[in-house]
Amino acid sequence: MIFVTLGTHEQPFDRLIRKVDQLAEKKSIGDKVFIQIGPNYNYIPRFCHYKELLSFQEMDSRLKEARIIIAHGGLGSIFQSLINNKVPIIVPRQKKYSEHVDDHQLLFSKKISLRKEIIIIYDVDDLEDALVNYEKRLRELDISDTIASDIRKNSMDFSRRINEICLELIENKNGKNKKES
Repeated sequence: MIFVTLGTHEQPFDRLIRKVDQLAEKKSIGDKVFIQIGPNYNYIPRFCHYKELLSFQEMDSRLKEARIIIAHGGLGSIFQSLINNKVPIIVPRQKKYSEHVDDHQLLFSKKISLRKEIIIIYDVDDLEDALVNYEKRLRELDISDTIASDIRKNSMDFSRRINEICLELIENKNGKNKKES
C-alpha cells in the first residue's frame, strides 16, 4: 500500500492529491493508495481511498502498513515515517502554488534530503518515476548514517540533528534578512 499524508494545514494540497489520483487511475504504480487529504481541499480523489483526518492510531497503523509513504514537507510526517523505518517520498507544500504561507517545508526538506534521509520531489510530474523506481532509489541512498538510523539508535541524536537543521535555516534566513535591509 502507498500511504499519502498531507497534514492538517488549512491550505489545500490539490496538486499532490490530483497527481496521485491520476497515477492510481492509470495503474502505473501497482499498489492500492490511501490518502489523508487534510481538512481543506478542492479536488476529491476518484481512484484512491481517502479520509480527511486520521486519529493517531489510524495514522500509526497506516504508516506501519505502507510499503511507501508520500508526505508533505512537515517535520511530523517526516519524523513519523523515519520512526517507522520508512524512507518517505516528500513533496513539500510550496508558496508559489498557494499550498502554504511560505516555503519553510521546501527549505526544511532540502536540508534533510542533503543528508539522504528522504527522497524529495519538487515537481509532481516526477512522482511516477520516484514510485516506479523507489527500490532502486533506496539502494542508491546510503542510509547507514542518517537521521533514520539516529532515531533507531537514540532519540537524543535525532533531536540534536533536527535542532542543527532548524538553527541553520534560521541563521540563513536572518542573514538573508540583514542583507536585504
